[in-house]
Amino acid sequence: MKTKVFLFPLPSTVYMPVIRKPLRIFEPRYLDMIKTAVSDNIPVALCYGLSEYEDDTIGIDHESLHYVKSVCGCAKVTIVEETQDNELIIYLEPYKKIILESIISEGLSYNVATAQEIIEFETILPQNFLRINQLRDFFLTWAKAYFKNTKELEDVSKVSLDYSILIALVSEFVLYDPDIKQQVLEFDDINDKLRYVEEVLFNLEDEI
Repeated sequence: MKTKVFLFPLPSTVYMPVIRKPLRIFEPRYLDMIKTAVSDNIPVALCYGLSEYEDDTIGIDHESLHYVKSVCGCAKVTIVEETQDNELIIYLEPYKKIILESIISEGLSYNVATAQEIIEFETILPQNFLRINQLRDFFLTWAKAYFKNTKELEDVSKVSLDYSILIALVSEFVLYDPDIKQQVLEFDDINDKLRYVEEVLFNLEDEI
């Protein structure tokens, strides 16, 4: 199904659209975009922005980020707070993974695009049960050192029981390279995501 989306390009940023992500919005055009997205119920695609062309990118109108990766996470927006400086504190609410098709020219200060939803295979195969549970044990051990707030740790521990969210959390918090995160996002089979994340984590351990 084709969807109209607003684009929010950011450098070195990849959004996994199964987790809630907080953002602070301060640039005037994106303040307008977010308010319109909320009022008109239009999803926002948080895209990995690039200054130069790469494979699987689409060109956009932006002064420094001329391209975005065509596969990106898409969200509905909740406005949490409007500050005294007219900034917005928002949550990106998990929605869907999409592939951008084309930019729509609407004479706006931000980019609008058409996109198609990507349906993923989200069932862990029996031979991977042990591996996914080992990944959860690894993440929870890591999380105990990272999350100092007990409530945050409890919330993360609870949602990580969902394997799709677990892999997204590992990608969001443990993996720092945006190209690696983008590759995780682009796999359409959770078993491929698991295999790739394990390989990356194994290589990181070898480097330490």
